[in-house]
Amino acid sequence: MDKLIIDDMPELYEKLKPYIEYLEGLGFYCRNDFTYFNPGDKDNYEYFNGWNYKRPDSTSSDGYHEDWVVDLASYTNEPKVEVYTHKIVKPPKYYFVANPNAFPYIIQNPSDQGHYDSVVVDNLKDFEKEIGKYFKLIKVFNEKVKRHDLAKDFT
Repeated sequence: MDKLIIDDMPELYEKLKPYIEYLEGLGFYCRNDFTYFNPGDKDNYEYFNGWNYKRPDSTSSDGYHEDWVVDLASYTNEPKVEVYTHKIVKPPKYYFVANPNAFPYIIQNPSDQGHYDSVVVDNLKDFEKEIGKYFKLIKVFNEKVKRHDLAKDFT
């Protein structure tokens, strides 16, 4: 977490510190750019949001995929720990136009008109469980990719 936001909103930071330390310990990073940061701005709570995880993904062109997994603060400048629910889904048909031999599934956070599936938690124990579900999903996805690649070798 950047010192600019810690100094600007110390009360909110103190409330979210255990979550931030847990996320940073697992390799998550906050995607925010401080180019337009204005100390004291009422919208600075957004700098606590946008926690991403860069996971290895053999199905992407660069070998990685970034998932937006967690937001930590609400527009009321209070903690609102929200873990986005990702799923393994079939991609749209246009996905296969560029690469017809692509893996037939992707990890995605489904949205309905801009509202993403998520779970709001209010304690660290539940938060850790939700993050654990995300990592289990990645493991299942990687196993599916391996089985798919192995099956391609025999067809």
